[in-house]
Amino acid sequence: MSDFAGLKKSLEIGSDAKKFYLTDITLFSKDSGKQEIPWFMIRHAGESNAKYFNKLLKLNKKAARKIQAGNADVDTIEEIRDTDRDIFFDTEVIIGWGNVFNSNGEVSKFSKEHWDDFSSSLPNWLFDKIRNFGADQFNFVDSCDIKEIAKN
Repeated sequence: MSDFAGLKKSLEIGSDAKKFYLTDITLFSKDSGKQEIPWFMIRHAGESNAKYFNKLLKLNKKAARKIQAGNADVDTIEEIRDTDRDIFFDTEVIIGWGNVFNSNGEVSKFSKEHWDDFSSSLPNWLFDKIRNFGADQFNFVDSCDIKEIAKN
């Protein structure tokens, strides 16, 4: 038996959503009269999330060919980013939010329509922070103690 038999199991990516605070912006809440930091409940946006990963692969075949051929350009990256904006809701990468208020300071209910409006309003660099959190598998792995794993 391997000294690291428990390592693979301990590093599996879970399906639980994690809370991500988009600390680069604040939105005004009419109820509290304050600026609030929006947060999002995010599931892994990668291979462990089959619903997301399969849809991404299906929709980005052209972009994948460009990348494999070494012909990726800014348009290719923007195409992939726009695909994520479109499918994060439907593939349950984004499953909820809080402290998201419309331009009148009213609570914005989490819905496909509001997600589409909100995500398309974000500049690319800010939307990429949400994408990067979802894509980073280590945000979805429970921390492990290598010494404890080696004991098993």
